[in-house]
Amino acid sequence: MNITAPNLARGNQVVGNPDMEAQKSKQFEFGAGAQLTDYLALDVVTFYKDMYNMEGITFIPAVPHTYSMITEAEYGNVKGIEFTLTKRMSNYFAAKASYTLSVAKGTATSIRTNYELVTNGPPDPYSPTGREPRVYPQADYYLDFDRRHNASLIFDVAVPNDAGLQVYGIQPFENLSLNLTTVYYTGRPYTREDYYGNQVGEYNGARHPWFTQTDLRLSKGFKLGALGSGFKDVELALFLDVTNLFNRTAATRVYARTGVADYDGTPVRPGDYSGPPWKEGDPPNSDGEIMYNDQSKWADFNKDGQIDADERYQAAVWRDIDSYRRRTNYQRPREVWAGIRITF
Repeated sequence: MNITAPNLARGNQVVGNPDMEAQKSKQFEFGAGAQLTDYLALDVVTFYKDMYNMEGITFIPAVPHTYSMITEAEYGNVKGIEFTLTKRMSNYFAAKASYTLSVAKGTATSIRTNYELVTNGPPDPYSPTGREPRVYPQADYYLDFDRRHNASLIFDVAVPNDAGLQVYGIQPFENLSLNLTTVYYTGRPYTREDYYGNQVGEYNGARHPWFTQTDLRLSKGFKLGALGSGFKDVELALFLDVTNLFNRTAATRVYARTGVADYDGTPVRPGDYSGPPWKEGDPPNSDGEIMYNDQSKWADFNKDGQIDADERYQAAVWRDIDSYRRRTNYQRPREVWAGIRITF
């Protein structure tokens, strides 16, 4: 990194640190398994991990210029327990259910967490004046990737060749496979903000919505040996993949300002779009920008060659409506793929 005096004078500069130590971690894992029946087994695993000397950024209030330095100042901890119940394949079906309870806490999720929070972030809302600079965390908090509950259920059906129910000498279910996978997990943490971006409540004290989805895969194979000796090892399979089988389209994340998925908290007010109209053919403004251009001309709803304040306001309203209609904070709807696979 270039740490010359002119660069430091620019402010908010981050400098390297040749005296940093290596990152350290202590990790423990203990597991036990039990065979409940000939086809059923239970496994339990507990885990614990401490992470020391994690990279972070420390603000240095030096004179005459303040700066930030990369240090090994951060700490993290992850712990949890996992249960897995497995039924191996028998009578044409197998299943696996798992559940994980875990907690991830620390002083910083990434190297820039506290740089953004303390150096560039809003003032400390709990300070006497509410305007004093923040201090670095003295206690751990939930990290961005903390996910308290995580569960999955996998169900498989597989009918081998020359097996299954017979109907008039035909076995319609032979070489058939079906997989159903359901996942569920709780939302990750985030920090609530007010309109101005100031922190509201504890850091990472709120949660995004929980998520669940079921996917399906169905496959039916056909042996082609009857076509001749050259096809004895050839198999044709028809398959169907369905993601989000039940078409659940709930919210997966929310905006920090509002806590909802379809409004980010930015108001659209007519008064914000006042001023003279933008006219077609106007010269550039003082910033060298032509206001009536190929992008803005779509706001000229009445096609009179100018965009007045009301049209600019209406364009902003429709811009937000179109943005929210994209539903980027929601699950994707059901998707279906069908295909053919040939193996030889």
